[in-house]
Amino acid sequence: MAQAMKNLILALATGYILFVFSERVFWAVWRPEDSIMDLAITWLVYSAIAYLFLMAIRWGGVDGFWPVFLAGSIYGWLVEGALADTLYGTQPSAPFPVSISITGLSWHALISVMLGWWTTGRAIAAASAWRLVWVSLAVGVFWGLWAMFPLRETPPIVASIDGFLVNALWLTLGLIAAWWINIRVRLRAFQPGWLGILVCSAIVAVFYVQHAMRLGAVPLLLLPALLGVAAAPLLVHRRRCGAAAWNGWPETCFPSRLAVLFLTPITATLVYALAAAMELDRFPIPFIVYAATGLAGFVLLPVAVGMTLRKSRGAASQSCCSAVADGGAHVG
Repeated sequence: MAQAMKNLILALATGYILFVFSERVFWAVWRPEDSIMDLAITWLVYSAIAYLFLMAIRWGGVDGFWPVFLAGSIYGWLVEGALADTLYGTQPSAPFPVSISITGLSWHALISVMLGWWTTGRAIAAASAWRLVWVSLAVGVFWGLWAMFPLRETPPIVASIDGFLVNALWLTLGLIAAWWINIRVRLRAFQPGWLGILVCSAIVAVFYVQHAMRLGAVPLLLLPALLGVAAAPLLVHRRRCGAAAWNGWPETCFPSRLAVLFLTPITATLVYALAAAMELDRFPIPFIVYAATGLAGFVLLPVAVGMTLRKSRGAASQSCCSAVADGGAHVG
């Protein structure tokens, strides 16, 4: 029971981090249709996917950039292929096969996981606080510029400077709390149990089945195939490299280090105000970001598969060489 409670707490905390970057940073501002209840429900659903994401991290022995990206791909495709249906080319802005990258890889894997979760987590654990300062500033600049995207909606979603700051501040307060919980409870303590896996899988399946009923065989074929592309190298990695997950993650942290994260909403608000004053919404910022990150997703996926398998082969070779050396020393 104690382990199940730890798993739940860590899934909720990690789910909030991923929810903020996947949903709230994506929409950038508080929209008229947003409500606390809807956002809370969305966070809980993201936490179910976060449980499965953490399971992939743990079972894959994920310990570096490329394996983390593969785990992030699993997360992104679950969001866009189970929670939503955009993976199947249902949106005009991302027809199939562009939808394989946009936005499962381009946003969820690359921005939510690699920037919002992995890079930030390692910056929190770094010896110097300056790494977290630069990460927080970079996220703030990106957030402020991306906030030009709602201004191009029909009708435009306009947020006041004060409203933008308040929205960004309370989201950041939640991020600080989520990171503090992840450090306090320790991500290394996450050990997925079958009950948690079944419950979270059932929650995700509720949405997935609806897409399959409406779209036919496409979801039934595409999502499992893509998940297999990412999961197979992770299983090989686990078998050959062991379960060295969470290397480089924060075990302890001073509260002052987490306070650095407040640079993100302050920077984002300043950039948003400056960009709005300069009417940067006239420029195709969303298209540039979509094109760049979408291409990056297609490029990084095969590289991540290859690098993860290469690392696995290297670890296996090193293990064999060590065994031969040990054997030779024993004979001598």
